[in-house]
Amino acid sequence: MLDEIVNKKLSESASRAGRTKKDEAALRLCDHLYRFTDIAAEGKRFHE
Repeated sequence: MLDEIVNKKLSESASRAGRTKKDEAALRLCDHLYRFTDIAAEGKRFHE
């Protein structure tokens, strides 16, 4: 789940873009999955 800070950032980003939070979250998730194949842990990635 989202902590308070991340939730606020998502709300602000969605507002700036004129999207709902749900649409903003979906767009960001898709973008992330296209950019990064795997993630080791929050803030850490596997080295290729």
